[in-house]
Order: sequence, then C-alpha cells, then structure tokens
Amino acid sequence: MTNNEIPLTPKCPDARRREVRQAPVGRGQSGFAPGLLSLAILPALLWCGCLSQRNATPHPAAPHVVGRISGNSYTSSGGHFTVPFPVSAEQHGRVIRDDAQSVTFYDDWGNKISFYSKPISPQSPLNTPPQSEARSKALETLMRDIYGNAIVTHYHPEVLDGTLSFIFPRLVGPKTGVATFVARHRVYLVETDYLPGMQLLSNNDEAAEEAQNRWLENRATDLLRSMETR
Repeated sequence: MTNNEIPLTPKCPDARRREVRQAPVGRGQSGFAPGLLSLAILPALLWCGCLSQRNATPHPAAPHVVGRISGNSYTSSGGHFTVPFPVSAEQHGRVIRDDAQSVTFYDDWGNKISFYSKPISPQSPLNTPPQSEARSKALETLMRDIYGNAIVTHYHPEVLDGTLSFIFPRLVGPKTGVATFVARHRVYLVETDYLPGMQLLSNNDEAAEEAQNRWLENRATDLLRSMETR
C-alpha cells in the first residue's frame, strides 16, 4: 500500500489528505450538474452545485475525505446517506474522491462505483406520489437531460417506491449502469462501470452484450438498495 491512497478498512478510518480536483465534466460525460438541466426542469429543482467529477481516471494523489468512514461503511458529510463499502478491501478498495453529497469508490480489480444525493424543490414533479407514472416520467426527463436521449430507461415501481435504471453507453471507456430514485425531497443516484475487459467479451455477440447490460443495470439497482437514506 502506498501513502497516496485511503484504504476502506477499519485500520485507517480517519485519514485526511488533500485531493487533486479535476476540471468539471460536460454534457454527454455523465456530469450531474445544474447547467445540464433543461430550462423546463431547472425552475422546479434546487440543485446546490455540481456533483463531483467521476469520469476521469482515478488520480494517484490521496483525497481529502470529507465524509465519515466507520468500520465497513461510509456516511456522507451531509449525513443524507450511508453505504457499505462496495469494493474489495483485499484489492485495495478505497475512496478516490468525495464531497458534501457524493462519493466514488475504486479498487485494484477496476471496480468504480459512485453514490450521489441532491436536494429537489418540494414543488418539483419528482415529488409526485411514489410508484406513480408521473414520478417515472419526471425521473426519465431528468436522466435524459443529464445523460442524453440515447439511454433506454426501465422503471421499477416495486423498488424503493419507484426506481429508474438504464445503461449509459459512453463514447470512450466502459459502459455505465445507472439507477436513481427519490426520497425525502432528494434524488439519490448510483453509477457503476463495467470491469475493464468485460465489454470486449460482448462486442461480437449481441446476446452476450444484452445479458451483460442486464447484469450491469441490475448491479446498479442492487447498489441503490444498499443506500441507507435520511
């Protein structure tokens, strides 16, 4: 282990170091930021700044962790969610960046998983009744505005009172599984990438690619279920 990484183990819960910030990402790179929201949605949402950048290659410099690591769990500094470590401690699982409302984990297998939470206005259409068609459409509108119209969404009314999931096909790099839901006037979201090399196995096999897409989307949904929200 180097001195440039914060392991996700009980041995080093209070490490604090300065992270090297990357430039903000733009539309089409999964940037979950207020500038990406359409004019139709923006008045209804109260996003309080950009989520952390999450598509750059993990930087070797150790981050300053603003959340709390306790045992095998991470709690956001705002206290809005707690998640169990989704990466392998045996494979040097670690936090590579976080901020007041988000965290990204990484390990030496290549797992990269991010959790996010953002407030929304009480008047937002996202606050329509759980499991309703209006909730589904509002989530889809928001996700298409952030990730683009190429995504194919799936709504699961039985999961967390209404969860939307989809695959985000990046132009460069691995595909990403995304899942999102609304609770207590906040949007919660998970992104998880394919492990390196997985996508190559399905490039010439449509059935295998579809199966792997389902697996990745289900993985994002399962990770979303692991969030304890407040």
